[in-house]
Amino acid sequence: MQDKKLQPVWSEEIVIRSFDIDLKNRLKISSLCNYFQEVAGHHAEHLGLGFHHMRNAGLVWVLSRLEIAFDQFPAWNDHVTIQTWPTGNERLYYRREFLVSDKDGQKLIKAVSFWLLINSQNKRPKILPLPEEVEKQNTKRYVMQAMDETIPSPAPEETTIIPVRYGDLDINQHVNNVSYVYWITDLFPADYHYNHVPAFFRIDFKQEVKNNESVQIIKSRKGNDFIIEGKNCADHKTCFRSFVSFSDI
Repeated sequence: MQDKKLQPVWSEEIVIRSFDIDLKNRLKISSLCNYFQEVAGHHAEHLGLGFHHMRNAGLVWVLSRLEIAFDQFPAWNDHVTIQTWPTGNERLYYRREFLVSDKDGQKLIKAVSFWLLINSQNKRPKILPLPEEVEKQNTKRYVMQAMDETIPSPAPEETTIIPVRYGDLDINQHVNNVSYVYWITDLFPADYHYNHVPAFFRIDFKQEVKNNESVQIIKSRKGNDFIIEGKNCADHKTCFRSFVSFSDI
């Protein structure tokens, strides 16, 4: 039997659905992150490194960081193509790129993500090599430059408490990474979203949050730039930090 030919770059066409847009007919960041998660999962399965392969090996993929740069937002019924590819390891982290283009090939959104492969029992990171032909073709094939600086802790200008609910949990029995994005975007009132458009979004995941726990969200502002931090109410440890920058409409 002939070996399967691996695709270094994975591509899927998506039609933007009515429940994935906001009050300004823009693709919601949370929906975009769901798309990213799904498309990356399909590519990982194709490469033999997907959820089911890893679970059988006692391993699990954990998203550590995501950065998104927005040039233009797709609208309802728009046809877009999402491309994704891994570029290899940076120390313990697996780097994966995303590119969203419209039907004419115009680039709309760029993103870079960093993942850890964790032993599900002892929580220690594990390194497995990418297929050689894939890593060779994708080395340094970066869609954007990742930020070098860390996100600082915000001044406590505004705080809120969010309890973990059923809809926040995923198959790994902790809060899904996209739920944090929902929490962050919901911190901004509808009027703010109506008059501003996201230009850049970054989130760093620090510690998992589980069922029956609550998170204190702290937000600080400088112009249209915001720093947001989530702390577990039980142990006061940081579970995520985010930086969001908006542009005026």
